[in-house]
Amino acid sequence: MIVATWNVRGMQQPCKHAAVVDIIRSNEVDVMGLLETKMEATCLKYLLENYFPNWKSINNFHDIPGGRMLLLWNPDTADVVPISIGEQTINAKIKCLISNNFFNFSLVYGLYSPTQRLPIWESLIEFIVEEQPGLVSGDLNCVMAPDERVGDRCKLTWTNGTRFSKSDRVLVNEAWHNSNYVAATVFQPTRYHSDHSPAITTLFGERISFPKPFKFFNFWTKYAGYDPLVKEKWLSNVRGAAQFVLPGRGKEMKKHLKELNFKETSLISQIATDATTMLERLQLQLDTDTNNEQLQTQVKALKVEAEIFCRWEMQFFTQKAKNKHLLLSDRNTSFFHGLAKRNIARNYIAFLCSEDGLVIKDQMEINRKFVVYYSNLFGTKRAAQPINVDIVQNGYMLNTEESWDMIKIVTDEEIKEAMFSIGDDKAPVGDDVTKAVKEFFRTRKLLRRINTTVVSLIPKTSSNPKVRDYRPIPWCNVIYKVITKIISKRIGPSLLKFVNQAQSAFIPGRNIMDNVYLAHELLKGYMVKRSTPRFAVKIDLRKAYDTIN
Repeated sequence: MIVATWNVRGMQQPCKHAAVVDIIRSNEVDVMGLLETKMEATCLKYLLENYFPNWKSINNFHDIPGGRMLLLWNPDTADVVPISIGEQTINAKIKCLISNNFFNFSLVYGLYSPTQRLPIWESLIEFIVEEQPGLVSGDLNCVMAPDERVGDRCKLTWTNGTRFSKSDRVLVNEAWHNSNYVAATVFQPTRYHSDHSPAITTLFGERISFPKPFKFFNFWTKYAGYDPLVKEKWLSNVRGAAQFVLPGRGKEMKKHLKELNFKETSLISQIATDATTMLERLQLQLDTDTNNEQLQTQVKALKVEAEIFCRWEMQFFTQKAKNKHLLLSDRNTSFFHGLAKRNIARNYIAFLCSEDGLVIKDQMEINRKFVVYYSNLFGTKRAAQPINVDIVQNGYMLNTEESWDMIKIVTDEEIKEAMFSIGDDKAPVGDDVTKAVKEFFRTRKLLRRINTTVVSLIPKTSSNPKVRDYRPIPWCNVIYKVITKIISKRIGPSLLKFVNQAQSAFIPGRNIMDNVYLAHELLKGYMVKRSTPRFAVKIDLRKAYDTIN
């Protein structure tokens, strides 16, 4: 289903009619909300009879002279039941006849002052209830932050040519995520017909799932069957080099942990709820039979069990929601449910905008775009140029003592220190890890299964994202991290001698703000009249920084 809203700024002219018809037909819109139509009854009748003879509509023209809000829909694909019509909102219940999903919908047009907009919030609070999925779309005539009145044009939805603002929005409530509904909005260019961007929202698209990396849940370690399972299954019949044995045994262990999760702990929320419900029922029985020793024993045992299950549930959703600061505070699992659902929705890339403005919704094509982009950015594997020894010898060189410190044998204490610095909820510990790390430093070779990363794409913008608007974050495995930490700790003390003073970031003892202050002082003189001609060059180091060999 496609829901669109547009502040069209008047519908009297035929060119505006044509623009609305073009948006509806080119985007296959099922429900269309038009704002600031300034239409009269005769004009509306002409529009419907000539362009949308089979469509239905509601409006608030009788409340507002000149016409303000018009809601159109195709009865073949959408069932719309109007609930209330006000000066600034039209509230309706919509059912998608293709997917049979339903939701509450509010078409909003905010007036020009905060006082006049108060009825909008009262209407939304009353109509968009927490238990039912809700969608709000339209021109709210207000912003959420000061930077939404300036900045990148693609982030903003209104302009008068010199000023920009993000006043048009599409919002969903918590129940939308809980219902696993998908929604993706594209704000198209304003064209010459209006100063507002049309908002085209695609609903209920098929969410294609791809294989996900294995995730270890920390509460498994508290389960009674975890330790015996690991002791029995870890020492599997995997033979070979230490770097081969470790991931090989880990891969076999994943199968058993998945089976454990499926059989015992996958329904942790239901288990915790059932234990709590049973405890409450037994406690009520004990209130009426306080001398029943058997009932007292059952209540005591079940109280401990229910507390354990509830703690596991909290740990599960804390890990899913990635909210570490709540570990010792909020135990409201509905909050964690909501965060986990929002994380899933945020991690799903429903569409991409290409450089030429086209919207890509096909998931396989989206995958291909990312592969092509990063293949061009990072390049392909090729032989590196040999090091020029003469150039190296002209710079600072390590003395004998520093050289021996770099290449000395890696000890168990170094491995332990690096491992424990990662965090007690992320790293595996055992002899196999120590053997694999030592083998790398001894052979100077890293197995391909260890020398791999999972790349996560972090969106840098929420409006009309392009491929370049995602920041790639590589997630290294624990062995890779341990090796890197040992190497970085050894070369750290010598970095100050090798790296030029102009490099102020990422070096211990230096501050990135030093270069900021320096640039500020240098550029102050550029505004002085009758001074020496000068110019500055800003170098984009993104590609060089991301693709260093």
